[in-house]
Amino acid sequence: MSAAGNMWRTDRTQLIALAGAGVAVVAVLANLGFLFRAGTSEVLGGLAHHAFVLGLMLILTSGSRTVSLGTLAIFWLIGVWGVFGLAYLLESQLASLLGTDIDGEFVPIWLSPLVEEPLKLAPVAIFLLLAARSGYRHPSMSDGLLLGFMVGAGVSFHEDAHVGEILVSGDGWSAARPWSLIFPTTSPVGNYFALNHALWAALSGLSIGAAVMLRQWRWAWPIALAGPLLAFTNHLMANHFTTTAFGTSFLLRRVSGEGVPWFYDTIRDLTIGGRLPMLLLIAGAVAIVVVEWGMLRWVGKRDRMFPPLSRVHVARLVMQSTSRAGAAQLLAAEQYTRLRRSVYFAGWRAKRSGGIPVVTDVDVARLTSLLARTGASSAGDALASPTPAHV
Repeated sequence: MSAAGNMWRTDRTQLIALAGAGVAVVAVLANLGFLFRAGTSEVLGGLAHHAFVLGLMLILTSGSRTVSLGTLAIFWLIGVWGVFGLAYLLESQLASLLGTDIDGEFVPIWLSPLVEEPLKLAPVAIFLLLAARSGYRHPSMSDGLLLGFMVGAGVSFHEDAHVGEILVSGDGWSAARPWSLIFPTTSPVGNYFALNHALWAALSGLSIGAAVMLRQWRWAWPIALAGPLLAFTNHLMANHFTTTAFGTSFLLRRVSGEGVPWFYDTIRDLTIGGRLPMLLLIAGAVAIVVVEWGMLRWVGKRDRMFPPLSRVHVARLVMQSTSRAGAAQLLAAEQYTRLRRSVYFAGWRAKRSGGIPVVTDVDVARLTSLLARTGASSAGDALASPTPAHV
């Protein structure tokens, strides 16, 4: 595809995304009464839980993410309207087809996790696969973590409104449970440790992000299944313990000595009382960020076209961001850094796959323009030629 065609495709995609986001924002504003029916302070508390965890994730991925904050906001809106609406519709239709009461035990315990976890992962997987298809740019593995978290947070926001209380946004900072201070979005029930929609989707997104980056190796694709499997089982058990009717029968069977179905005890034991998904999410996120840092460093040692911005210069831009010109320079620096990473990740994949990394005319021109707009003194002659270049 020509450079002009590539740019047109990008601009058209951005316009469609912005138009969809605009409609979704209007829908949120038009339904504020419904979305805040659990109580303003409670809803704001739930949003604060998610914002706090997102902040931690943004700090962790500050050296590797390639998606913008605007894109993350769009994925939150996708969770609020698209994923939640489609999940509710499918669950209702499937319950009707199966002749099952939607308020019974089967739908919330078994059907909901089976429908909701793939639906939350779908937009993340589609985005990552499409973004990685051209080969000239590539999303980071940690992008999957962030995008998944935002989709799940949007689903939690709407589901809380649907039930009329803050049910799936976490127990908050007042919960005397492990990780409640750094992950207030968790909801332990009894002796079982449950995540919530945002963290389940983050775990799935992290898995698919790693699989997409490492897809040249066969063994990488089982990674894509690990996160969704853990998310599904944790979601299953969380619904099992929080469904009133089933929970009551569970307690009665436990007291009477009848026990419970073997698979519940098996899942509980294999996942260390539900703590395994959280442990793997934390360890996996840290490991992937370290690996991504190594990838960027490996390509950076071989590339002289796209110089990194020094920390001193970035700090100067932050200090000057109170003015319009300073804010524009800081925005250009942020865009340059994300695009540079995306090109570098594509270069790493190409080299590891035995190919030749190539940067398009469009990306060279874009990086040249952004670097110049940052005011960096290192916007040198190497970027002056708008010809395809090897990384």
